[in-house]
Amino acid sequence: QWLLEKMAGVGSVLEIGSRGGNNLRCFAAACREGAKIRSIELVDHGGKLGETIADLHKHGFDADYLIQNSQSPRAWQWAHDNGPFDFVFIDGDHSYYATLADWMMYGTLGKHVGIHDIHHPQGPSQLWQEIKAAKYVTEEIHEGYDIMGIGLVHMPRKE
Repeated sequence: QWLLEKMAGVGSVLEIGSRGGNNLRCFAAACREGAKIRSIELVDHGGKLGETIADLHKHGFDADYLIQNSQSPRAWQWAHDNGPFDFVFIDGDHSYYATLADWMMYGTLGKHVGIHDIHHPQGPSQLWQEIKAAKYVTEEIHEGYDIMGIGLVHMPRKE
């Protein structure tokens, strides 16, 4: 709920790691009507992501997805052809290098970048500490009883 309030009214979203699309549905509910919603996912988890995209289309969203490794040149090109975005959400592989690669490849496409699982003992937590140490403007929420948490980075404006 915290994140959805922060992103209320955005016009475009890219999610890296959407599984079946549950987050995409929530993001769409926070977006303005007709928003552009994009997803990059490694597999289509039994067709559920495709169903989510079809449902978003029925509700008037400009929704599309790519089944591809987020670190592939094809995924990078597809995202850049569709960007920039008001909001990018990184929730893919939890290794440090995969999370870092997603941040480096897609973070600059967003005005705001959300990172899931920032207290995960693997990569997201290390990357989150590095982002904060680099003096980005950040916010986070963590309930303190799990390894999840969400970090939000407000990207510097381009001149």
